[in-house]
Amino acid sequence: VNNNSYSVNTDDDFVLDDNSNAHIIYKKNSHIFYNNNISGVFNNETFIDSSGNPYILIDSNDAIHIFLHKTDPIFDANSNFISASQELLYTNNSTGSFSSLLNVLPDSLLNTASSDLEIKIDYNNKIHLLITECINFDVCDGRDLYYSILDSNSFLNPVLIDTNIESWNYSIEIDFND
Repeated sequence: VNNNSYSVNTDDDFVLDDNSNAHIIYKKNSHIFYNNNISGVFNNETFIDSSGNPYILIDSNDAIHIFLHKTDPIFDANSNFISASQELLYTNNSTGSFSSLLNVLPDSLLNTASSDLEIKIDYNNKIHLLITECINFDVCDGRDLYYSILDSNSFLNPVLIDTNIESWNYSIEIDFND
């Protein structure tokens, strides 16, 4: 089953493993949870974090990879929006249980606002990121588009693909040789 991508900002999503078991990420009471039906029923609810936009992926070893994208606005003393800071938190269960959340966003994008992102896993279990950086923080009417690959602890320095893009609809696809 090839369902190793996520690209729409919603509060829930799921992937299927090689045995057609569902692995679900969702918000409940503003908190992020993971659950699966490996035992035949959904009774394995696991707290992931207190907030964020969740993304779930599965690799070729059936390890679950979860990302939480968080953007926090920064205001001045008069409550005027100045900018935003963001985190992209990551955990996986490749060792059997979920690891501690780690901020894997490249340093150059930490103090920016992102309007959207897309994450995919290739057939060699490398994780790819496509992310936009808002040029005008107030309305995010111009975006720079970046690409990066997850190393063991963070995404590598992002490569600028294009500047001032207008589209909200972009996508990345991974071929079978990668």
